[in-house]
Amino acid sequence: MCLHSADGISVTATEIPELISTQEEADTRIILHCLYAAERQETEAIVVKSPDTDVFILLVYYVQTIGVDIIFDTGSGDRRRCMSMKKVLSAVGNDLAEALPGLHAFTGCDSTSAFVRQGKKLPLKLLKRSPQFVDAFRCLGQVANAIPENIFSQLESFVCAMYSSKITDVNSLRYFLFESRYTTTLPSGKLTAETSAIDLSLIPPCRESLRKHAMRANYQTAVWRTAHSTKPCLPSPAGCGWKIGDAQLEIEWTADNIMPAKLVDILTNRNADDDDTHDEVEEDDIVDNIIDDVFYDEDDDMDEFCD
Repeated sequence: MCLHSADGISVTATEIPELISTQEEADTRIILHCLYAAERQETEAIVVKSPDTDVFILLVYYVQTIGVDIIFDTGSGDRRRCMSMKKVLSAVGNDLAEALPGLHAFTGCDSTSAFVRQGKKLPLKLLKRSPQFVDAFRCLGQVANAIPENIFSQLESFVCAMYSSKITDVNSLRYFLFESRYTTTLPSGKLTAETSAIDLSLIPPCRESLRKHAMRANYQTAVWRTAHSTKPCLPSPAGCGWKIGDAQLEIEWTADNIMPAKLVDILTNRNADDDDTHDEVEEDDIVDNIIDDVFYDEDDDMDEFCD
């Protein structure tokens, strides 16, 4: 449906077959309308009014394809701004513009989660000064249901760089950050933390959770990269970081255990022992056994927690 007003007062609605689409998002349908307007009407610029960052990213990505300038009208009152997408494209360059959809989906959008306290500015600065990361995000979304292992490795390195670390293995980084922020003491034989609370959201996700997150970001980027198509051919999101549960789509956070199996066994056995009659066992011995079982192995010491 296309709305038209000749006098700014009355509006006529006309059904446009070329705009009939299976696109599910209003954001992506905007691109179809811009392409139609640029091809069918004599105009030097098209105005798009929206408060949505997703729309801004799409317009920067598609402005060169659309052909005419796009004026992005966003905000209200004193915070209202009108930006030329051609000028934005000229400022960021074609390579970065192609990487922006992937970066935006990966760092958090309407359908993907964000990294706590990392925001958008830091990842964007990191992207601008790292050509290898630009190439990785340009590749994101090329295939909706698969991420090449070399691209995922770059995404893992990018996440590590977001947390200001030279470590490129996210599992090792998690352990390093946890150890540096949260230490334990054993006064009077008790295992206690020096801090009153441990916020695990402040450290990056483990590799398996990150892989699921990357798959969701990849799928969303593929949706955006097909916004120019009236009937995009996309696979089901199930298996792309989501799963079908109770007849609806649910986030699949990880395919692995959230805790090491040894720790689960220790906690399970200890709870079972608490329910039975208590043997007289020195508390220091219990604590030592937990530390030995969880943190040390006769063969590889800390390797299990650093992989």
